[in-house]
Amino acid sequence: MNFRVLSLATGLLMVAVAPAQNFGPMAESLGRRSRVIGNPAVSIFAPKPLGLVLRSILNRNIPSKRKNEIVPGYVLVKFPTKVAAELTKTEATRARFVPAGLQTENFRNRIQRSGWTVWKLGKGEDPKAVAANLKGKPNVVAAQPLNKIYPLLPEPNDGDWNTIEVGEPMIPLGEGVTYRRLWYLDETSAFDAWSDWPNRWFTSADKPQNVPMIAVIDTGVERQHPDFINAGGFDSSIEEGGQFDLSLDAQFSFGEVMPDGSTEDAMGHGTHVTGLALASGNNGNWNGKGIVGLGYPSKGINLRVFDDTGNGSDADAAGAIFYAADHGVDIINLSLGTENFSQLFQDAVTYAWQKGVLVIVACNEDGAGGGDLGPIYPAACSGAFAVTANGYGYIHASDYYAGTGSYIDLAAPGGNIILDYSNIEDPIAMLAYIYSTTMTTHNPIMDVGAPGYDLGYGYLIGTSMASPIVAGAASLYYGKHDLDRAQGMQNLRAYRALQRSALSVYGAPKGSWETHQGYGSLDAAYLLQDVDARGATAGAIEGIVYNEGTAQGNATVRAKKDGGTITYQTSTLANGTYRYDQLAPGMYTVTAVAFGKTKVRRVEVIAGSDAPATDFWCGTYTGDDTAPVIDRFAFSNWEGVPTSGAYSASRFKLWAFDTETGIEKYQIKIGRTAGAGDVVANTEIAPTSNEVVLNHAAITPSVKLYATLTVTNGNGTTTTLSVPMAVNTEWDATFVSQQVPASVVAGQTFTVSFTFRNAGTQNWTSGDVSRIALSSMPAGSTTFGRSRLGIPPGSNVAPGQTVTIQARLTAPSTPGVYESCWKFSRGSVQFGSATTAIWVTVN
Repeated sequence: MNFRVLSLATGLLMVAVAPAQNFGPMAESLGRRSRVIGNPAVSIFAPKPLGLVLRSILNRNIPSKRKNEIVPGYVLVKFPTKVAAELTKTEATRARFVPAGLQTENFRNRIQRSGWTVWKLGKGEDPKAVAANLKGKPNVVAAQPLNKIYPLLPEPNDGDWNTIEVGEPMIPLGEGVTYRRLWYLDETSAFDAWSDWPNRWFTSADKPQNVPMIAVIDTGVERQHPDFINAGGFDSSIEEGGQFDLSLDAQFSFGEVMPDGSTEDAMGHGTHVTGLALASGNNGNWNGKGIVGLGYPSKGINLRVFDDTGNGSDADAAGAIFYAADHGVDIINLSLGTENFSQLFQDAVTYAWQKGVLVIVACNEDGAGGGDLGPIYPAACSGAFAVTANGYGYIHASDYYAGTGSYIDLAAPGGNIILDYSNIEDPIAMLAYIYSTTMTTHNPIMDVGAPGYDLGYGYLIGTSMASPIVAGAASLYYGKHDLDRAQGMQNLRAYRALQRSALSVYGAPKGSWETHQGYGSLDAAYLLQDVDARGATAGAIEGIVYNEGTAQGNATVRAKKDGGTITYQTSTLANGTYRYDQLAPGMYTVTAVAFGKTKVRRVEVIAGSDAPATDFWCGTYTGDDTAPVIDRFAFSNWEGVPTSGAYSASRFKLWAFDTETGIEKYQIKIGRTAGAGDVVANTEIAPTSNEVVLNHAAITPSVKLYATLTVTNGNGTTTTLSVPMAVNTEWDATFVSQQVPASVVAGQTFTVSFTFRNAGTQNWTSGDVSRIALSSMPAGSTTFGRSRLGIPPGSNVAPGQTVTIQARLTAPSTPGVYESCWKFSRGSVQFGSATTAIWVTVN
C-alpha cells in the first residue's frame, strides 16, 4: 500500500493525578490513581523506571519512518509571475524565457496564478541536480524537486500494538475503567463555546449559508456521510441545508484542478479529519452513533490532494492552498506534510496569509515516539498556525508520537495511550484516541487494523486530529465576532486570539511560549470570549529571513524595544526561520542581517501572542514583479477631545497585501494637497488590525487635508494612495421605525421589520449595503446572534428616501432577556444611527 503515514503512536503518558475529590461522583480514590477516568483533569502515569521499561517494550520493532521522499521525474521552477504567465502560451513564447538547463524538459503546467511551474524531466534525470543547476539562471527565482507529502496518520502495524487491542478495543486492561468517548470536546470546552455562539442547533431548513468557511485539504471526504447532513435533510450541500459548498470542491494533480476529478475519499483519513471540524450537531444518529464537529455552525469545502493509492505532492497541496485563497475561504486545514523544506509550500502559505486566510496545519509526529523530530512543512512555514497533539488530560503527547519545536503555536487533543502499572496485579491500559466520522464503506485504514476504527465512526490518533479541532474552534471565533476576510487582517486577529486564550500546562514564563505546546492548550470558550487566559506579560516575534530570495540559515536577527536599552539577538535555523519567545509588549525595531545584507522592520509585540510572518527579504530578489495592493484606505474620524477645535490623532481603516513578499512597511503622511506631507511627515506604522490611529500634533480640520498611505513589499516595490480627510457624509442613515416582538418562543422563528432613511449622498443598492445585527443578553452571558440582512434585492434607495427591511429570525434556544439592536454597514464599516434598543423576552 502506498498510503504513507507520519506516525505510529506508542508510548507513555506521564502526568500527575488531580485530587480525588475533584473527580466527581464516579471517582474512586486509589491513592495515586483513579479507577474511573471520566474527568478531563485526570490522567494516569506509571512510575518513571517502569514507564521507561514499558516504553522500550512497546516501541520494539517500530521503524521510524522518514517523510522526505521526492516525486521522481519532476522539478518545480519559480519564475516572476509575468514570465510564468507567458510560459503557458505557445512553445515559441516559452523558448524566449526558458533558461539553459530547462530547454530540453517538458513544461507541464503553472500552479494556479503563482510564479511556480511544473516540469517533467527526461528519463533518469535527478530532480535535485536539475534544481540545483537551475538556481541563478536568468528568470529563475527558485527551483526545487517535487516533494511527496504524507497524511499525518499513525499506521498501527506493529505486533505490540495488536496486543494492546486485546479485550475491549479502547480499554484493553482495567476492569471498570471508563472514559468519555468525546473527551476531546470536554477538554476544549466545546459545549461552553457553542453555548456562547451560536447557542443553537441547526436543521436543514435553517442552516445559514453566510457562515465562516473552512477548506479541508486532505484525501477527500465521503460527502454523503450522514453526519454532514443537518437534521431533516437529504444532502450535504449547503444549498440543501448540509455542511459543504460542493460547488467549490476540487481534486488536484500537479497543482492543477482536475476537470473530471472527484473529492470522494478513497483512503479514510480526510473523512475523519473533516468530521472533527464540521460534523453536524443535533442531527440524530446513524446506526446509533453520531458526533458533533467543533465548528459545526460553519461550512466547508473539500480539496483532495491525494490519489486513490494515497500519493500526493507539495505541488498538489500548494495548488489547493492557492485555490482556497482565491475562492473566499476563511480558514484552511492541512493535516499533512513533508519533512523536506519546500519553498513552494512557503510561497503558498504566504499567498494565503496575505490574502487574509488563517492557515492551520498539523505538526510533525513519529510512531517511534515524539520529542525533537525536526520541522515539517507546511506547519513550519512562516505564517502557518502549527498545531501539535495532546493526550488525555491536556498533556502533550511527546513521549508517544508528537514532536516539539520552535514552530509550534498551539496544542489540541490528538490522543494518547495511558498506562498504569502501579498495581501490577490490576494494570490499566487505555487508548484515549479521537473519535470521529469514518467512511461507511471499506477503506485502507481498516486493512491495517486500527483499534476502534469501524464503518461510519471510529478512533484515530495523531496531530492530524488536533489540527481540525483548532480549525473548528477558529471558525466559531469568526462566526461570533462576525469576521470577514474581506475586512482585512481578520486572520491575524484570530491567530492571536487562539494563542492568547490558550490554557497554560507547561507554565511558560510570563504566559509566553514554550516548545511543547506553543502558547498552551486550546480552550474554545476562552477563545470566543477573546480573553488573555494566562494573564500574559510577554509576547513573541516569528518569521523567516531570505538572502537573495533563498531561505537563509544562521542569519542574525536583532530586536530593540522603543525606549529600551537592550538589543535582543537570535539566529535563524537551517530553514531560515527564527523566533523570539519572551519580549515585553511594545513597538520594536527588528533588523535582519544575512551575509552583510540588512533589512529593518517596525513590529508591534502584543502580550500572549506572536507577531507572525515577520519576514525579511535581504539582498536582491527578482521573483516578485508585482506591486503591493492597497485594498482599503479611508479616513475614519478625528480622535481625542478637541482643544480649540484641534485634534491630536486621526483614525484610518486600511488593508494592504502582497501575495509574494508580504508588506514590509506602512507609512502615512498628511498634507494640504494629495501626496504632500507638510502637515504630518511620513510616519511608519505597524498595523495589527484593519484600523490604525495616527498620533500627531494638533490639527484643525477646517481646511481640506489629504492622507497618503505608502506600502512597501519585501522586494522594495511601493504603492501609494491619497484620500481626503473629511468625515464621510456619503454614507449615512437615520433610524425611522421598527417592529420587533416583545416576546418570542425559544427556538421558533419570528418576523422583524426595520425602516431607515438614506441620510447620505450615495444611493443604496443591495450589492453594496448590508445590515448587521448585534444582540446579546445582559452582562454578555449568552449571545443572541449576529446576523446580516441585506436590503431587498433590486433596491436603489436614493438620498432622502426610506427603505424597510423585513426578515424571519430564529429565537435562541435558551430562554432569557435579549437585546435587539441593528445598524447599517458597508463592507466592514458601520454608519448612521442604530435602531432603538429593544429587550426581547425568550420564553
